[in-house]
Amino acid sequence: MLTSFTWAEVPGVFLAYLLIIAIPTALAWVGTAWLAKKSGERIAYGHTVFVFVAAFLICFCTLAWMPEGEYNYSPWQVFCSGFAMVILTASAMMRVPAPTLNLLPTWWAAVAGYTLCWSIIAGTDDITGLWGVGLIFLLLGLIAGVGAVVWLTLAIRRLLLDSAA
Repeated sequence: MLTSFTWAEVPGVFLAYLLIIAIPTALAWVGTAWLAKKSGERIAYGHTVFVFVAAFLICFCTLAWMPEGEYNYSPWQVFCSGFAMVILTASAMMRVPAPTLNLLPTWWAAVAGYTLCWSIIAGTDDITGLWGVGLIFLLLGLIAGVGAVVWLTLAIRRLLLDSAA
């Protein structure tokens, strides 16, 4: 699985992860709590935790091992990982109650779960410290990609509900 995993490197990985992820996570939850109070709807906490754990597991199952040698993900690994994230995010948005309110927590849970797993995989293997730069690029790509899926799914859900009514 992980090529050179050591527990001694995990605290440093978590510190970097928290420094990069903590502020957007706090903003997402404060914004969602404000919207929930304003609209009188409930935040789907269990749903959000499920999405976080599922995104973590998707990354672990697809990217925690290298079939072709060290630091070489095969194209099918990356495709399967991305495809599974699209399926997870789209199905989560179709099933969540109050989709407008829970859009941001669902979006961010998918991004944060996947990013945490990748941070552990890359941060414990990398001796150069450049995994932090990769983390930022991964984070930007996930925000854009998962965000597009979340918004598109919300639009499709509204279209289907409007046409059914």
